Amino acid sequence: VVSIFTSRACAARLPASMWWLMAYSVLMGLSQSALATYTAIYAFEAVSFTATSAGLLTGMLGITGVAARIGWGVWAHGLKGVRPLQAMALGSVPATAGLIAAQVVGAPLLWVAVIALGITSWIWNLCVTIVVFRLVPATLTGQATGRVYLGFAAGMMVGPLVFGLIV
Repeated sequence: VVSIFTSRACAARLPASMWWLMAYSVLMGLSQSALATYTAIYAFEAVSFTATSAGLLTGMLGITGVAARIGWGVWAHGLKGVRPLQAMALGSVPATAGLIAAQVVGAPLLWVAVIALGITSWIWNLCVTIVVFRLVPATLTGQATGRVYLGFAAGMMVGPLVFGLIV
């Protein structure tokens, strides 16, 4: 029996791109956990939602995120190289701007922004997994995805705290 600790895959080095993806995943964890934690409070306090509609808004973030993973899975797989992450980021920028502007513009924009964020930024894990599988040999995908998701989990743990301290 060959131990996983003595296999060639463990001795191989991950490409530098995996360290960049791990750093990126920390930032995604930070932002997504802060968004999930504070969306209802922001809607209630800054955009004058009722407590019920603020809760529904936060639920919409999750619902659209799950639905988007199904649609994006097929589409993103057809994109070349790191294009899935680029497409996701490109869609997330105007959605984030809408989230910020909703404080001035009002509730309809906040609904649109949250749905757009669910469709774009909340599918990052699907996109990053596709990219990892493209950038590393099959023997290293376990190590690579493990490190990328470790970064995400670390960001998730501290995101609300960091954001709360900033605010």
